[in-house]
Amino acid sequence: MKKLILLSICAITSFCLIACSGNGASTNQTSASVEKKMIIDAGQFAEISPAKLIEIMGEPESTESWNYDTELGTYATTTYTYDNGCLEFLVIDEKVLKMNIFSPRYQDSTANSFSYEKEKDIFALIGITDIKDIIKISDTNSALRYQRISDTIDDLWIPDLDSKNNTFDSIKITYDQFYFGNLAISSSDGLSIQSSAQEFVKQVLLSPSSAKFPKSSEWKMAETKEGIIVQSYVDSPNALGVTIRSEFQLKIQGDTVISFIFDGKEMIQ
Repeated sequence: MKKLILLSICAITSFCLIACSGNGASTNQTSASVEKKMIIDAGQFAEISPAKLIEIMGEPESTESWNYDTELGTYATTTYTYDNGCLEFLVIDEKVLKMNIFSPRYQDSTANSFSYEKEKDIFALIGITDIKDIIKISDTNSALRYQRISDTIDDLWIPDLDSKNNTFDSIKITYDQFYFGNLAISSSDGLSIQSSAQEFVKQVLLSPSSAKFPKSSEWKMAETKEGIIVQSYVDSPNALGVTIRSEFQLKIQGDTVISFIFDGKEMIQ
């Protein structure tokens, strides 16, 4: 189920349309007067090799080797820097897995930030035009984050949003989220998974027809490297006819449940 969506390839010559080294402009400008052209087609860099990156971008201004600590482990990482420090490509396991884009304001406090009028403008900045299935996982006055952006982009995070002025100064893109954490499940897929999970859980209940499952908001689901993890609970009568609450977790690979923990006990041996 990994990566559900889409598209787009454009010439690399467009990547400097909002260059970090571009001319500075007064911060008193309204967001409507700030450059809104596409920064770069981010999809073309998804999981490419360092050699391919250099073929597209040329030799980097600098490289830095370091260890990236994530919730899933520590990865030897090399950062390739371009465009006066405003483009960073993070290479792990000999492929580009992350890309960071910084606005001109990172080098010049009087220069332009990135700006948008509607949220869809943010995706257009990196070459994404069809956004109907994108999952928003965070929306505050100071940050936006989305997952399942396209066939090539798993995660997009804007950590420095100014929602009052509709501007921001960085975009952080992840091509393979499974190196760094889990992927969200879309609402349509979630409903289907929830329905299948309920039928599976009913098989171990003494009175499945009396079972009551919680509403969708009380289910937890995520896609991991090992499969889809589903967690929730069910209220159902026990052998004495007393309704009790039992917590459960399923791990699903494809159409197969490979682990089913019910009330703390693994039911699949």
